[in-house]
Amino acid sequence: MGTFYEEEALQVELHAAEQYPTEKEALRAMTVAGFRIIQNSRQLDKRAMRTDVFRFLLSPRALSYWKEKGLLEPRGRTEVVRLTDEGLSVCSGSLHEEVVTSTRESAITQWETLMISGGALTSKSKVFSLPLSRT
Repeated sequence: MGTFYEEEALQVELHAAEQYPTEKEALRAMTVAGFRIIQNSRQLDKRAMRTDVFRFLLSPRALSYWKEKGLLEPRGRTEVVRLTDEGLSVCSGSLHEEVVTSTRESAITQWETLMISGGALTSKSKVFSLPLSRT
């Protein structure tokens, strides 16, 4: 499946954008990339994702939006959320032009690289203790 960092490591440095994309396709690509980075997998599932990492990579506004639309739900403590069935469907459908806002795998891969390695678009960085998600 492919992972982004070693699970055995104690921490990982991630990079985030100062300015979020305004084009819907680019924003969706960034969002799906963020979910994949947090879950450390290119195959998304319903594992619990830490909201502090979500807020850093994708913004508090994105967190609120996905929760309001029923695409994310709290799991246990409020510090974690998980994708709902509908949320998983939206992410998958985005790659297959099955939803209004579609994107391309190449755009998601570009954001994954920026979030892991940094770059001109992702000038903020922060170190997080692992794990970022759990089943």
